Amino acid sequence: MSDSHTPSELDRFFHGLAENAFHGELGLVDPPLVDYVATLLVRFSRNECVRALPHDEPFVCDNVSQMLAFVQYEPPAIAQKEYQHIGDYTLFWVGVYPEALRHFQHPNRPDYLIDYRESGKRAYRMAAMLEQEHASEKKHVFRLLSEEYDACVVGLGRVREAWGDAA
Repeated sequence: MSDSHTPSELDRFFHGLAENAFHGELGLVDPPLVDYVATLLVRFSRNECVRALPHDEPFVCDNVSQMLAFVQYEPPAIAQKEYQHIGDYTLFWVGVYPEALRHFQHPNRPDYLIDYRESGKRAYRMAAMLEQEHASEKKHVFRLLSEEYDACVVGLGRVREAWGDAA
């Protein structure tokens, strides 16, 4: 893929790949979930979005250990967004670039003892619990991301394979 793609083209590209992988290959047919995962890929195609915790003033953080340390002191509304980001961050790396985990979990790195899969599942579960009651679709998506995290990892791996084939 070249840098000439506009955001709308990138959005359509990832949505198409995600629908094919999740609906067609895995049989995981949940349009809000697939839309969320495709949007995550579009959002994380910008490096600063991968590493920035969602604060009023974005805070750059590149390890789950530090993210988990910060979130415990936040009020529920901010914690919800940070748990969502932790889930997104771990899902992105485990699903799209699992080879990077060797670097992140090197003995000299802060995430050496962090299990990205379990941290991601728990983060999405916490995001669902902290989501406001009137946002039932978001609660549903976060709950499903927690419960189907491993299937989403497989789906993202298939998306990565497909975009490699498209390049």
